[in-house]
Amino acid sequence: MATMIASYPRVKVLSVSKRSEMDYNDWRWREDLVGQFGSVEIYEVSKKIFKRHFILFDSDSEFYLNTGCGEAQILDDRIELITTNTEYIFEIPPEQQQFDGVSGGKSAPSEKEG
Repeated sequence: MATMIASYPRVKVLSVSKRSEMDYNDWRWREDLVGQFGSVEIYEVSKKIFKRHFILFDSDSEFYLNTGCGEAQILDDRIELITTNTEYIFEIPPEQQQFDGVSGGKSAPSEKEG
């Protein structure tokens, strides 16, 4: 069973990089995602002791992506997902870097932020 761990209503696909011996003609459609804006949901799948992630990306245009499972990292300004065939990097715009992800609401301000 998959659990959504984060959701971002607006991201940009910064890059996709081929990581496997998969035939380029079968893989290359992923390159059309670069530069696309849209929403991202990140899911976690727990199997035995391993936790894996996958991403659903729904672009503002015609692209929709459901990645294979891999290892995801959510950093301040980007999301990175490495699957068997591809490394995906999504940019999180500054105005969304304070979103708590799952609810789409802003996190409570820290003591530093006042």
